[in-house]
Amino acid sequence: MTRTHLGLLLSIVVVLTAARCGGPTSESVGNLGDSGGKAGASANGGGGGKATGAGGKGGASDQGGNNSGGSGTGGLANAGGAVATGGAGGMNSGGASNTGGMANTGGVPNTGGMANTGGMANTGGMNTGGTPNTGGAPNTGGMNTGGTPGTGGSPAATSKVLAYASFDGTPGPLDNFPLGAGFEAGWNVQNDSVVSPGYAVMATTPLVFSNLVSTPNYADGGYMYFGSGVRLDVTAGGPFGAYLDTLGTRIGKAGTTLWASALLRKNTSADTDFVWALHGSNAEHWDGDSSAPPAASVGVFGAASVVSGKTYWSLRVGFDNSATPANVFPTAVQMVPGQTVFAVVSLTYNGASSSVSLYLNPASLAGSPPAATMTKPAAMLAAVRSVAFYPGRDPGSGSIDEVRIGTDYAAVTPKR
Repeated sequence: MTRTHLGLLLSIVVVLTAARCGGPTSESVGNLGDSGGKAGASANGGGGGKATGAGGKGGASDQGGNNSGGSGTGGLANAGGAVATGGAGGMNSGGASNTGGMANTGGVPNTGGMANTGGMANTGGMNTGGTPNTGGAPNTGGMNTGGTPGTGGSPAATSKVLAYASFDGTPGPLDNFPLGAGFEAGWNVQNDSVVSPGYAVMATTPLVFSNLVSTPNYADGGYMYFGSGVRLDVTAGGPFGAYLDTLGTRIGKAGTTLWASALLRKNTSADTDFVWALHGSNAEHWDGDSSAPPAASVGVFGAASVVSGKTYWSLRVGFDNSATPANVFPTAVQMVPGQTVFAVVSLTYNGASSSVSLYLNPASLAGSPPAATMTKPAAMLAAVRSVAFYPGRDPGSGSIDEVRIGTDYAAVTPKR
């Protein structure tokens, strides 16, 4: 064996030792995936390619081509790339972990290289300065879509609006008014009524609260004793798929919490009913009965919302049509005709029972929820299928706007 061969063998041993001892370092820990790049090798003093992804820099270095491999937080350093005789190799700072590749030491083919199996692949880690990488599986494949982004853990839950009714569009009858994603169809008025004056979308006096994101249009009503409402999209592949109960037709899966919010305004001074309800019936305009009790309702519920001669905004949990219902809980916020309130409700499902929280005119928006105005238990599954709105029997009795249903408090309380 010649001295040249011995020298080459020693080089291989040195580089392999460095690749094993280098270890990954992490300068970037987060939920962002790696953006990769080309990790090139240089020859005779030339500068290699540089990948500037979002991951951390680190890994083992080669003697000639300073290939610093990706560092996810749990991968082996990628000591690949061709060793050149003086130039700096490509620095891959994309955060990809090469879990099976052998170091390419001086142009020897990488005969056992495996594709990246965690995080993002080296998107172009080509051996550009030495013997071509003709063995094994080269890193030529862009993103590894099966890998876990960032540090190797599960991505954080994303705050998301699942359904949103802003009533944007041309003002006119509320019946069949088109809405966005998350709903089965347009807003419905009982008996498909388009009587005017009656239920309508208008922009005359917009509902506003603090710096909540809102639009000028809103829904207004009512007409006779007709109700109105809309069914949610509860298909398995729809936005509420992860919330469906064991029947697969209503929202109420054990271990989940649903959030909803709306701007409400009662325009009349009488203690007649004003109802915004989340309920489990397919009859969207009906705010529930004993067969499909409302999960939670906010509004004014006749005499049950009157305390010492004054009418207060109240929370209703479940169904009780007795003369003195035990399921209506007045807040300390007095109902003032023409004054808008902002109501946020959370429904936590515990299996056969539920818990309902109300945040009325909350002090802060977005972010984490403040202290609840009240929390009440529900001795039943407070399942949700539809959203109902009943402002009263006469045109102009009340208004609603910015109906949002989402994954958390921040999703349903966006601020400008």
